Amino acid sequence: MAVDRPGFGSASQGMGPLLLYTGTLERYQGIELLLESAVMVRQRCPAVRYQIIGGRQDQVAALRALCCRLGIEECVEILGQRPPSEVAAYMKQATILVSPRCAGTNMPLKLASYLHSGKPVLATSIAAHTQVLNPEVALLVPPTSQGLAAGTLLLLENATYARALACAAKRFAARRWSWSAFVRQQQRLYADVVAAEMRRFPR
Repeated sequence: MAVDRPGFGSASQGMGPLLLYTGTLERYQGIELLLESAVMVRQRCPAVRYQIIGGRQDQVAALRALCCRLGIEECVEILGQRPPSEVAAYMKQATILVSPRCAGTNMPLKLASYLHSGKPVLATSIAAHTQVLNPEVALLVPPTSQGLAAGTLLLLENATYARALACAAKRFAARRWSWSAFVRQQQRLYADVVAAEMRRFPR
């Protein structure tokens, strides 16, 4: 039976592969799809585990109840909000980092930390993700429970591919979000502002 405490389920005690989600628990984040996909993944990988970090207490309780209805409460931890230092530790333990978002166009901020992590990234192929991600740095799947299940199994059953994807993602993140990249971005922004001012007030 689900109870409102950290450690719901036994995912943290298991030794199987671990999928981790971090972020809010709004409906557009696709967490329900992820949990539904877990039912399918467990049929081929019974040892798989899931951890979900973030959300309000009412959202946490609702997802724990869903886990019970789906019969996956023993392999899922709905952990609620955690401080950044703990989130980093959870990410180090994960096998796959997942963003199952099913709607929206704004890039999830989590993508930067996901790509820097050195772990393979599984994400849905919606605009919020594809404006940054491509098939060279993340496994992109349809925003459905079936798509998430297929992507999860592909990564779990192809370790060489998963490692290559993770390494490519880390290199990509270093280029895109490094300090030098930030400086270049600020320089371009400053140049654009100066150019706009020159057009407004020509000498």
